[in-house]
Amino acid sequence: MSVEKIYWDSNCFLSHFQAVDGQVEKCDGVIERAERGDVLIVTSALTLAEVLWLRGGPKLSKDKAELIQKFFRRSYIRVYNVTRKNAEEAQSLVWDHSIEVVLHFRPDSSQFKMDQGFI
Repeated sequence: MSVEKIYWDSNCFLSHFQAVDGQVEKCDGVIERAERGDVLIVTSALTLAEVLWLRGGPKLSKDKAELIQKFFRRSYIRVYNVTRKNAEEAQSLVWDHSIEVVLHFRPDSSQFKMDQGFI
């Protein structure tokens, strides 16, 4: 059985951490699916740094930063490095083939499934 991979950028994680109205429900639904083993949440290594500074708020304290680090170690989350080669391949798909490469997903989107990607 193939497990669906869903890409989350920092906004998805922040919506979950901050319990943003209208978005947290979608995020929690994906996490529940991931906990059941139905999906894997994939993200960029850059996300780990981006979530330490919450929208419109102060930088997180070190103890909260450590909780977030533990969250990203969950078995259903995969963190991938973004290489220059990955980024240039994405550019080529867009320029040469008019393919829309979705590198960031917003929880307020009606669709969470990644249509194109390099993971």
